[in-house]
Amino acid sequence: MSKDAQELHLTWTLPATLAALREDAGRWALHIPFGEPFEHLLEAPGPDVVIVPSAARGVELAAETGGRVAILVPNRQVHEAVQRAMAVHEPIVLVLEDYPGVAATVLPRRMAQEAGLVAVEPADAAEVQECTVAARHLAEARC
Repeated sequence: MSKDAQELHLTWTLPATLAALREDAGRWALHIPFGEPFEHLLEAPGPDVVIVPSAARGVELAAETGGRVAILVPNRQVHEAVQRAMAVHEPIVLVLEDYPGVAATVLPRRMAQEAGLVAVEPADAAEVQECTVAARHLAEARC
């Protein structure tokens, strides 16, 4: 992949998020729920990835194993995952899908705010990687 192609790839939200999470390999695990929209990530998940039946189960496992886990949360699972995350006192990061075209009534940012969770949101795609690193640091500082 050319340098320009790599830079373009990293401005796409999900690859940039994953790259930032993997910068601290060995310290942070990644829980990916089986199915849409993350099934393409399950083809070659890597050693730090746990495939879970749902994002809420990923949150439960993070609490059981001591945290330092990022959980990918699809739109349709945001409410349950956020509710479970409220009871976790370990460093976790919820990567909330916010795709109004699929689920216009799901408001991930508002749900996180109402649950008292810190939300880090990039202003544009170029800030995704920095915001993911900031979320990791905030999660660790919180515990």
